[in-house]
Amino acid sequence: MNRDHMIARVRSALGHPRPDDSERLRRVESKLSAHRRNCVPRRAVKLQPELARDFAARLTAVGASVEHIADPSGIPERVAAILSEAGLPPHVRTGSDPFFAALPWSRADGLTRAAGAASAEDRATLSHALAGIAETGTLVLASGPENPVTLSFLPELSIVTLAQESICGSLEDGFDAVRHRFGPGLMPRTVTLVSAPSRTGDIGGRLVMGAHGPRRLVVIVVGAPDAPGGAVLLERSSDQY
Repeated sequence: MNRDHMIARVRSALGHPRPDDSERLRRVESKLSAHRRNCVPRRAVKLQPELARDFAARLTAVGASVEHIADPSGIPERVAAILSEAGLPPHVRTGSDPFFAALPWSRADGLTRAAGAASAEDRATLSHALAGIAETGTLVLASGPENPVTLSFLPELSIVTLAQESICGSLEDGFDAVRHRFGPGLMPRTVTLVSAPSRTGDIGGRLVMGAHGPRRLVVIVVGAPDAPGGAVLLERSSDQY
């Protein structure tokens, strides 16, 4: 039985004749373009400074570190300090993100960088997140040459920078940020959601850090912690979730 015959039998059993292809495509395209939201919890509908505080609190509660710096020019020195505090060599792997290329790396004496996808030899990497989701304390990272997906999985230490104003309320808002970045109908090959350092308790109920990725996660939020901003207004919200 071929595919078309099987689907035709299912339609017949359901009492639905084969629809006109143009009408079917129109309905599918309309549904896909609507980006209908699921029910969003009230804790994700707050002013931006509150969202930023919730985001940091939820990440630190699961073992990540969250730092704030006012200006991106301070990133190189802070990265060098994080590596030193972790007892790691002053070397970091990044992608080709123009955001990093424009930073004053000469301020971080002794720090060296390599560009491209991470390898098993890289102990620390630096990525730039598209968004942060306050509801769950989750980073949204899009794959590509600017931020290769391996940066989030191979190193011992993952350092991620995030603009303060990119912290949003819900998962739906996070995917809106991806759509805004790439344009209608386009998506990166991979969207990685990171909510904590890697851990597992599968073997004997014993917690093991770094089993499937970095054992340490440091997030550098760039911008004033109490920067003004408006609440994200959602179509539906509920305090039951």
